[in-house]
Amino acid sequence: MPGSPDWVAGLIDLRGAPVIAVSTATLLGRSTSEEMRDVCIIVEFEPGLRLALFVDRALGLERVSPAVIYTMPETMAGVESYFVLNDDDGDEIVGIISPRALIAQIEPALRECIPRAAAETPAAAVKHTGGQYRRLLTMRVGRELYGITLDRIERIQASAELTPLPTDIHYFDGMADVGDAIVPVIDLRRQQGERLKPFDVGHHPPCILTVLEGAVTGILVDQVLTIQDVPVDRFEVMSGASKVPVSHVVSFENQLISVLTIDRLLPAY
Repeated sequence: MPGSPDWVAGLIDLRGAPVIAVSTATLLGRSTSEEMRDVCIIVEFEPGLRLALFVDRALGLERVSPAVIYTMPETMAGVESYFVLNDDDGDEIVGIISPRALIAQIEPALRECIPRAAAETPAAAVKHTGGQYRRLLTMRVGRELYGITLDRIERIQASAELTPLPTDIHYFDGMADVGDAIVPVIDLRRQQGERLKPFDVGHHPPCILTVLEGAVTGILVDQVLTIQDVPVDRFEVMSGASKVPVSHVVSFENQLISVLTIDRLLPAY
């Protein structure tokens, strides 16, 4: 966007709607470069008005108890709290960005940059306000889109190092090093049948960590997409047979998402 402030990265097309993208590093007072703008996080700044926050890298999704989140002792633009992450490399302080606090410092100038069409659509975007929603983490396996309800997810590992199993166990596809543990994994590519080649030790796919039968299990996918708040009236019971255990199908934002029943990924005994 010619003539725009340095924190404006440009515009992206989000399913046909223009969304302004801003540099998180610049707003935090850190250096950035065009080469490092690889990942964007879509946030809803206000009902119907979305922004894309560009970051250098997405490491994963962590489930953190509110009891271990602390208020920042010193003022830092856009960061209001933090927690301590314990892993094999020792303790690491992780700052928690508040999108609203981050944007507040440039809000008047930001509104001048927002495409008018995007700024005039809040009423249409909140037509489901007052209804019930279910939160889905969406992912891609091959060309298919799947979703898992957020309450079943422990965390997301951006990439996992795979190791074959020493014995022939048909319902697990290997083991994965996820940083603080070695967990068994299920390859959703294999669930698709012969039309998709399963992951092997040369791949480092995203790994979604869930709890199955009381133990942490990883689910391997091609790409983790986003978290969606989907109105419950969009969920339709799956009536046809599927190789992958699917309970519902959701039509949302011109996409068809199959909702996984992860407990059925393991065979019944």
